[in-house]
Amino acid sequence: MRVLALLTGALLTGPLASNASPLEALEWKHRVILIDADRLGHDPSAVLLDEQRAIDERHIVWLILIDEQIKSNAQDSLPALSASALRSFYFDSIRDAVILIGKDGGIKQSSPSLETLALYEIIDRMPMRRYERRQQSSP
Repeated sequence: MRVLALLTGALLTGPLASNASPLEALEWKHRVILIDADRLGHDPSAVLLDEQRAIDERHIVWLILIDEQIKSNAQDSLPALSASALRSFYFDSIRDAVILIGKDGGIKQSSPSLETLALYEIIDRMPMRRYERRQQSSP
């Protein structure tokens, strides 16, 4: 009976039962702006590159899904990711093109367009971000 319980436990915690986010490796380190460029209708990487200082200050990793490719400002430090896995995990249940994911891994906002100032305002109101700002301004 004990063997059956152990096997059942292994099955329930194994890959088949896992609902872990494909972005789990980024949790508690980065906020994520996830963009489906196909839904958005264009590649917004130039806009995001122009705002690198604001993005770095807020610990943001952006991921742009273009067909089956992924563009990112953290390409070298990302775990192995699949555009189709990200689409099925995040975009199958959300009709928007842009998703903001907090450091805790939770979806904080979704929208049909990329409005960086609105995203920064949402981030700046987050308790963890307010704490980070207090830490940065402390001597």
